[in-house]
Amino acid sequence: MHGAIAWRTKLLGWRGPYVLDTLGWHDRARTHFTYWAGRQNTDTIPENFPPADEKSNLARNEAGLHSNGDISNSHYDMNLVYVDALFRHLLWTGDVEFAKKMWPVIERHLAWERRLFRREFGPEKLPLYEAFAAIWASDDLQYHGGGTAHASAYNYYHNKMAARIAPLVGANPAPYISEASLIARGMRELLWLPEEGTFAEFKDLLGRQLVHPSAALWTFYHTMDSEVPTPKEAWLMTQQVDRVIPHLPVSGPEVPADLYTLAESNWMPYDWSINNVVLAEALHGALGFWQAGRPEEAWRITKGTLLAGMYMGISPGNVGAMSYLDVYRRESQRDFSDGCGVLSRAIIEGLFGVRPDLLAGELRLTPGFPITWDHAGLQHPNISFSFRRVGERDTYVVEPKFAQPQKLRLQLTAARERVASAEANGQPIQWRWVTEVGAQARIEIESPAAARTEITLTWAGASIPRAARHAAPEIAKIALTDLPAPSEHASLDIVDLAGNRRLRPACSSREKWWTYLAPKWSSLCHTGRTRCEEHSVHIAVGKLFTRSGHSTFRPCA
Repeated sequence: MHGAIAWRTKLLGWRGPYVLDTLGWHDRARTHFTYWAGRQNTDTIPENFPPADEKSNLARNEAGLHSNGDISNSHYDMNLVYVDALFRHLLWTGDVEFAKKMWPVIERHLAWERRLFRREFGPEKLPLYEAFAAIWASDDLQYHGGGTAHASAYNYYHNKMAARIAPLVGANPAPYISEASLIARGMRELLWLPEEGTFAEFKDLLGRQLVHPSAALWTFYHTMDSEVPTPKEAWLMTQQVDRVIPHLPVSGPEVPADLYTLAESNWMPYDWSINNVVLAEALHGALGFWQAGRPEEAWRITKGTLLAGMYMGISPGNVGAMSYLDVYRRESQRDFSDGCGVLSRAIIEGLFGVRPDLLAGELRLTPGFPITWDHAGLQHPNISFSFRRVGERDTYVVEPKFAQPQKLRLQLTAARERVASAEANGQPIQWRWVTEVGAQARIEIESPAAARTEITLTWAGASIPRAARHAAPEIAKIALTDLPAPSEHASLDIVDLAGNRRLRPACSSREKWWTYLAPKWSSLCHTGRTRCEEHSVHIAVGKLFTRSGHSTFRPCA
């Protein structure tokens, strides 16, 4: 169900189905995937792409959308999250026979994505993918045909996974290897902003094909989850979240200090789905911090988000959708399957670091416990896992319960400068430093498959501090006289901003000014190709100067 209280509709997504494999309910996951696979459109692909619908003023193309490969037959592209969950199911189970059964579904999906949403840029025609109603936030979100980071990341990961699975099912991996490589190049060459340390939100397909730098939270966590960034890039992207995405403190009687949750974006004006405070969005962001190697911040986000939703909200114990910290919607949606799926992944894959890859015959563990924790334990259908620290000695006990034995690959955040000793089941074992630029210092230990593995580490040397949060920079105040003066030939219009939350961006490309208008404030960015320096000024009424089709906003003195 899409939701059991609101939206009582049988839809394919969003991230709710993640809960099935993450909590070890693999039989239920197979039932889910099999049911929706049977609903996939298998009509003959038309020779010519159908035109846009005149009845919707060319805003839709229902014939194109509901064609060969479409699964949900709704007004969303829920294929992406379905296939994403399917690939993760195969990592959890290593079920090659099920992969063979689902391979035609995967092939039709990837062909559907290429046919409908692949966009080419530049002389080399590097691909990015448009996002058509493809994520939870998509209700009020559109990119007018442009190439987005999050849909491109999804398609990169899915082509990479298809390339892994193809040889196992007797298919040719070459087309998927090629497409994954091209998407990775497209994202890095067309969307990566080195000075901001993040992927841009999207690149226009039309006009001057501008890059829009203000990346939302979903751009961060989808690119992280799809394994696009290098370790250094991942580290930089978490700092961009620190600086740009609104952090909402979670506080109250007996609530621990320094907890918070995240908004979806810093976009203005406020509008449904694009800058709400949503449990699933914040927790997916926390998972991204764990994946980037910042467990302390990941846990602050997770604990703050769960306290705000499950304990301090109006429906105790509920894994809901909206937070009381959302300025307008509050907790208007208390039930949504999306949050269950992301919460399960944040705890199992993030906090406990259980990331199996049974296609490779490995159980990968990368626990993300806060540095102050001295013990933790997990009982799961696929694994029992415990951790205990006594002084400088850490002990990890791993008991896999998978159908087939799996090699153990354990990555641990270094507590101190040196490892004095490392043992597995009482015998010395080899370990190595993970030399990733950007992430916290880690060590890695590999151990052969066993019913029970007890790894003991003794640390030595000075403590290694965990990364701290990067505070948002001070916002400079601009005097009115600092704003660019209009030319003597400019026309004059009065713009009353009071109570108007829906004024859209106006820009003067010749003067290199971008202006975002909102009630009582305006954010002015002087932008070059990849840099945006933000300032703020409080206003109530302003003037819009236009010339040659361009506009510059100036507040009244």
